[in-house]
Amino acid sequence: MKHHNEKIILACRRAWDDAGRGRMLLAVSGGADSTALFLAFQKAGIPFEVAHCNFNLRGSESLRDREFVKVLCMNYGVRLHVEEFDAAKEARPKESVEMVCRRLRYDFFRKLKQKDGFARIVVAHNADDNVETFFINALRGSGSRGLRGMEADTGEILRPLLRFRHRDILSFLKENRQSYVLDSSNLRSQDFRRNFLRNEVFPLLESKWEGFYTAVATTMDIQARENRIVDHFTSQALEGVDDFLPWHKIYNFPDSETLIFYFIHRFGGSPDVAREMAASADSLMPGKFWNLNDEYTASFTRKGIQVSKRLPSEEPAPPTWHWEKLEGDALNMDQVATAPLSVAYLPDSSENYRWENADKKMRIKSLGMEGSQLVWKVLKDAGIPLAERRDVAVLVDVRSGEPVWIPGIKRSRLCLVAPDATSAYRLSLEGEARGGL
Repeated sequence: MKHHNEKIILACRRAWDDAGRGRMLLAVSGGADSTALFLAFQKAGIPFEVAHCNFNLRGSESLRDREFVKVLCMNYGVRLHVEEFDAAKEARPKESVEMVCRRLRYDFFRKLKQKDGFARIVVAHNADDNVETFFINALRGSGSRGLRGMEADTGEILRPLLRFRHRDILSFLKENRQSYVLDSSNLRSQDFRRNFLRNEVFPLLESKWEGFYTAVATTMDIQARENRIVDHFTSQALEGVDDFLPWHKIYNFPDSETLIFYFIHRFGGSPDVAREMAASADSLMPGKFWNLNDEYTASFTRKGIQVSKRLPSEEPAPPTWHWEKLEGDALNMDQVATAPLSVAYLPDSSENYRWENADKKMRIKSLGMEGSQLVWKVLKDAGIPLAERRDVAVLVDVRSGEPVWIPGIKRSRLCLVAPDATSAYRLSLEGEARGGL
């Protein structure tokens, strides 16, 4: 038996032993990694069934992948579960293609696991995937929880190939003369961050540091072990804590920001929100609150931090905007040129614009500047607290999809009124004085 054969099959066997030797559900797309996982489990004599998702995003390629997996399972007498999705229709607002497919995929796997009693859902993530995840989390500003990488066994998800490079997996398939399809079903081509790291950054780093992947794997292992210590002590400090965290627990913990993060993380809170809350804890302001997500909010009280469900009545009523057409003598170009940021003069009427909530990816081409800026950074510079930024309304041009105005904060150089225009539209808050027009 050859080198990669031995190591990969043995790793799968040990992972199965450690997981309790139950019947496993393998996620198989037909690509190299998942096909190798299938073959290794088959050679190791592990009882398993296969789940395959068809998202109908790539036409004939999707059908090709599905048929490949069907033939693979039929050749080895393995039971196959196939689910068909219309991923485009299933997407939620502002949900990327990658996110909707991941959500649908794992929902399907979990339903099968619960229904048929599988011990684990087994996926084919490898060492390259893990290093990519490490860097993406690091660039997001993650703590030890994100820098530990993916877990080999979460109690629900099993990843037996996590210590093998993708090239090792390809060698295993070659040794066994096993074919596979191009693994496009995982939508890697759509994930520009991973593509940039995989195709440009990592080859350069590996050319300068021969042990690059080994070094990052070692760092992730250290982070995982240190994170277990953090988990232990935060769990002790949060024992008996449900949706209310008393100040005395926060002040007696070695690092208040860490404890606050572990508390709000259960309700969708982020490290950035925890940092803001910890910074505000010294100048306690009862009633100050942060929106953790669409469902929960965290607020300061005299006795501690209270997490509550966000109610519709808690949402402030949106302001009413007034559109006014100006032409002839009513159009004063000096006022257009010197208008405050609380008012926008636009070349056309309201049907050409829409209001959107600010988000992290939105960019604005600021008036008087070159290039573009992240709206999130503009709001930060304007002193808008992190928890309130998603509630900021941004006027967007329907035709281009680009922001043109953040009321009171920033105006875009797009959709400006031309100096020789004979008409324009003034947009302001309902009830604002419009004297002189």
